[in-house]
Amino acid sequence: MAPKPRRLILSNLVFEKFSNTAQGFGLAYGLINDEQCYVLGFLLADESSTVAQLLSSDSGSLSLTSELLKCWAAYEKTLPAGVHIVGNISVPGADDSLVSVVEAAIPDIIEEGVYHCPEGGSPLTLVFKDGVIKASMVDDFMQKEEIEYEIVPLSDVLDNFMLVHLKGQIPISSELSDKAINEEMTEQISRASMGVHSFRFKPDVFLNSPDEVNGGDEGQKAASLVVQDGEGKKKKARPGSEMEVVSAELLTKPIKFIEANEIHNFAKCAPFVQHKKGNFEMVKIGFNVDGLCYVHKEKPVIKMYPALQSCLTRQLFLAKSCLLKELNQKCDISLPISMHFLSPQNGHYLTTAFPEQSDDSALEEDRKTLHDAFVLSKDRPVFRKGCRVTIKDDQPKNAQLINPHVGLSPGIKDAEVAVVYGRYAYHHYMQDSFDDNGWGCAYRSLQTLVSWFRLQGYTDKPVPNHKAIQQCLVDIGDKPHSFVGSKQWIGSTEVSFCMESLLGVTCRIMAVNSADELCSRADDLLRHFRNQGTPIMIGGGVLAHTIIGIAFNPDTGDLRFLILDPHYTQGEDLTVIQTKGWCSWKGPEFWTKTAFYNLCMPQRPTCL
Repeated sequence: MAPKPRRLILSNLVFEKFSNTAQGFGLAYGLINDEQCYVLGFLLADESSTVAQLLSSDSGSLSLTSELLKCWAAYEKTLPAGVHIVGNISVPGADDSLVSVVEAAIPDIIEEGVYHCPEGGSPLTLVFKDGVIKASMVDDFMQKEEIEYEIVPLSDVLDNFMLVHLKGQIPISSELSDKAINEEMTEQISRASMGVHSFRFKPDVFLNSPDEVNGGDEGQKAASLVVQDGEGKKKKARPGSEMEVVSAELLTKPIKFIEANEIHNFAKCAPFVQHKKGNFEMVKIGFNVDGLCYVHKEKPVIKMYPALQSCLTRQLFLAKSCLLKELNQKCDISLPISMHFLSPQNGHYLTTAFPEQSDDSALEEDRKTLHDAFVLSKDRPVFRKGCRVTIKDDQPKNAQLINPHVGLSPGIKDAEVAVVYGRYAYHHYMQDSFDDNGWGCAYRSLQTLVSWFRLQGYTDKPVPNHKAIQQCLVDIGDKPHSFVGSKQWIGSTEVSFCMESLLGVTCRIMAVNSADELCSRADDLLRHFRNQGTPIMIGGGVLAHTIIGIAFNPDTGDLRFLILDPHYTQGEDLTVIQTKGWCSWKGPEFWTKTAFYNLCMPQRPTCL
């Protein structure tokens, strides 16, 4: 039977990842809704060194199948629930025979239940050759049909979905041994798969099973779960943001709510007690479930139960792996902590569990394997603990805004656009209950620069307050002791001194004699944001600002600077900040024509 056609949409980041892969094979993953398949990325099972060995081996296809299954087992649980393996990928490089070997593995992998396809559909196979992606569907009878696809920005894909943030606690009690912990976690995973949990959404919607929802009706859509604000209006997603977030609470159902057929099965079992004398070391921990799930906005709430079940089991698998690995390394365990990561190279969340009592240096090999599997560059951190993302529903009410520029357009046709890489916090006048209105703009810009290095995982040092910045300049001999506690300004040079002294980060100082000369350096700024990606502090006259992007059309000369203004004095209101120009794209007229400007351009370390 021929594969059933479907609409195929590829994220633009999939093409970028293919372009960065010289040769290899792996598993494509994505989201499915009805007959639409959205491919978000792929897992690289192995690189070219192993490809050559497989192709020269008599049992190459068997070995390749084994590699694909190992890749699935190792990394599928790091994906949010709702994201599934949808097919295979191959980048044959100079050896086209890799494509047929990868396709030959499909029937065996279908048997293992790895692929998730729409009803009546078949797994995808994506082949990248000579800068072109070819897409096909191949069924277990090896019937193949090429299909058309569309490449769209990832943000357009995710606009159709919402993020469910599942939280709760699972008590874990076990003897401190490999066997006992493995059995305990396997039992927890089995229980989660049996449907002994319910899920609560605010205000009071309970999803008890795939067939039962209380507090809502069966036709209710997932989008209706977005919490309303104090005026009874549905909270709107932040302009240009990835997606809306819905909180879900994990509950354990009382025995009377467990399905009748499950109780019947329990009745067939007799208790078995084993008494063993000896000295045993026991551990009891409360594992904090902190999982993510992508759900289509039009999906009925009652059909969300399997996805939330999957979210819970993925969390338990991650905790199990974390506990067993730490026990083998240290002969002891600590609490597994779920951490979410969001790299611009991926564009979607990844979740892993790290031991509470481990530091980044001990986890470097783990991070390296994740970089390899998800085709992430190894010149900047992605999975350090400092890179951990706080999901929107966990953020304090008046915390500094993260990336307030998202959703803003430069308004220039056919422009080359480069903006700050990753995440930063917006620091401005009057924050932290401290009045620095009129003198603290460069201090606030420096705080934004430091926040970038913290949120990218380069440092765990705190963002310095004004006094700490002043003390730093005194300690290095740049300022007198009377400078501490004063309201004296600082400039780009002092900012660079503090970056070097506090973080060990070197900065390039670019000096320009006028606004026209600043605009003539557009290429330098484009190169900075593409290669370094750090925010830039700029000081001129009596004012300091932060440049976080540039847009330039070399044919027309049109130019815009993305400016983060530290002179803002009000609360963390994104609408006001964007509409009133406190974070916005500015033309050359923004700069004083006769002013002399110094730009402090931090240089990021190259590390994993």
